[in-house]
Amino acid sequence: MEFKEYIELMKRRLMNNFDLTVPYEHAGYSIDMFAESHIRTERYFAMKKMKVYGMENDEFCFVKYFDMLTEDI
Repeated sequence: MEFKEYIELMKRRLMNNFDLTVPYEHAGYSIDMFAESHIRTERYFAMKKMKVYGMENDEFCFVKYFDMLTEDI
């Protein structure tokens, strides 16, 4: 599978649950695709004012293509 096909497949699979940025620049590095998801889940007792607990889940996915890996990378 070619990289272009692979990144399109990843975009289709991630687009419903993640915010995608293609391409992405950070600290001088170029990344082919960046995906992030921020989810908060809470449980209640009787009504929404009485929270039992809350959980936050943050997920990040970086996709970078290299023609050849060396020790310098």
